[in-house]
Amino acid sequence: MRLSTESWGNAVVKAHGFGSALLGLTALAVLSAPSGAAAAVPDHPSGPRDAQGFARAADGSVIHTYDTGAGWSPWTPVGDQKIVGTPGWVHEPRRHATEVFARDLGGRLVHTDRTVEGWSGWEVLDDTGLAGDPVAVYQPNTGITEVFARGQDGSLLHTDDCSGGWKPLTPVGDVRIVGTPVAERNATTQVTEVTANTVDGRLLRVFDVSAGWSLWSVS
Repeated sequence: MRLSTESWGNAVVKAHGFGSALLGLTALAVLSAPSGAAAAVPDHPSGPRDAQGFARAADGSVIHTYDTGAGWSPWTPVGDQKIVGTPGWVHEPRRHATEVFARDLGGRLVHTDRTVEGWSGWEVLDDTGLAGDPVAVYQPNTGITEVFARGQDGSLLHTDDCSGGWKPLTPVGDVRIVGTPVAERNATTQVTEVTANTVDGRLLRVFDVSAGWSLWSVS
């Protein structure tokens, strides 16, 4: 069985006996149910309390599993989209949706989501080529989903859906990064923060303020 090189991903796959050949596995978001809550067996995940996993199969398709409350569901394909790298995902509570982002075979940013009505079709959000996997964060203050990725020139790229549709990917400053950035909402400041490594080995931290992006780097 071919697995991601991430040891945590191996542990999840082996523990649950998943037989698919996985080439990339996202971390599962696991939030325990409230004390005394009855065990639910949903036919699909519908909220932030559901544990889910997304991965790239050996044929390049995106596959999905989730905790039903009585065990893990079988791995199932999410449409027929073929990707490279590892997909990223985020829960979007306004629509009770799971949003998934990845790079297609041409390196473009692609997106699908699942609501109670099922999975939408995959769509290309931007023709810009990406060199790294996308990461997503939901910002409850503004009700938008933000996506970050490394461009082919090493720039930190950003898009969001704040205007009812996805904006073009645009660079955040003029820094060049390596690897995959980490994006999160700071619970104290309630702003989106992004951390990445620069090409010259420094730690870059970026956060969103009302006047735009604020950047600084630490050696």
